[in-house]
Amino acid sequence: MRRISLVVALLGLLLLGAVAPADVVDELVDRGFYVEAGADVDEGVVADAVAEARFAGGRLHVVVLSSEPAGGATVFADAVLDRLGAGTVFVVAPETVGWASQDDLWTREQLDRALDAALRGSSDREVVEGFVAALTGRTVGEAEPVRGGGGGTLLVLFLVVVGVVGLLVWRSRAARRRAAAARLAEIKQDIAERVAAVSNDIVELDPEIAVADHPEARRHFE
Repeated sequence: MRRISLVVALLGLLLLGAVAPADVVDELVDRGFYVEAGADVDEGVVADAVAEARFAGGRLHVVVLSSEPAGGATVFADAVLDRLGAGTVFVVAPETVGWASQDDLWTREQLDRALDAALRGSSDREVVEGFVAALTGRTVGEAEPVRGGGGGTLLVLFLVVVGVVGLLVWRSRAARRRAAAARLAEIKQDIAERVAAVSNDIVELDPEIAVADHPEARRHFE
C-alpha cells in the first residue's frame, strides 16, 4: 500500500509540474509561440519559424515542451486550439509531435506532409524548421530573393529624370549667355554711336577754333 501511495504521489507531483494547455495560451496570443524551460531549442529559432509561416499567410502557433504531455502532442495541440478558437497549433514534445488546425490556410494533407517532413529532424530545431519549410516551401531564415526588374526600372527612371533636369539647366544657362551677349552688343553699339557723334562735333568745331587763332584768316572770312 505504501508503494502504491508513493507512486500516486509521484505521479501527482509530475502532473502538477507539467505544463497545461491553458498555461501556454497567453504567450501564443502575444508572441505566437511557447518554449517550455528546459526545451532544447532557442526561442529565436521558433520565433523566426512562426514569422515565416505567418508571412506566408497562415496563423501558426508553435509549442515546444521539455516534458511529455498527457495524451501526447496531438491531444495537447487540440486542447490548445480549443482555447484559441482558430489557426494551427504545432506541438513538439520529447516523445511525440502533433498538430491541430481549424479555419487556417493549410489543408489536412499539407499539414500531414509537413509533419512527415518534421519527423525527419533529429532535434527540436530541425523538427520546427522542417515543419514550417514544408508548409511554406522556403527554408526558415532564407533571404528574400532580389527582384532585379523593379530596381532596374527605378534606375532607368532616375537616370531619365537626371538627364531632363540637366538638359533644362544647360538650356537655361545657354539662354542667359545669349541674352548677356546681345545686351553687351547693344551697349557696344550705343557707345560707338555716342563716340561717333562726339567725333563729328569735334570735327565741325575744329575750323572755327583754327580761324579764331589767326586774325588775318578771320578778317578774310568776314
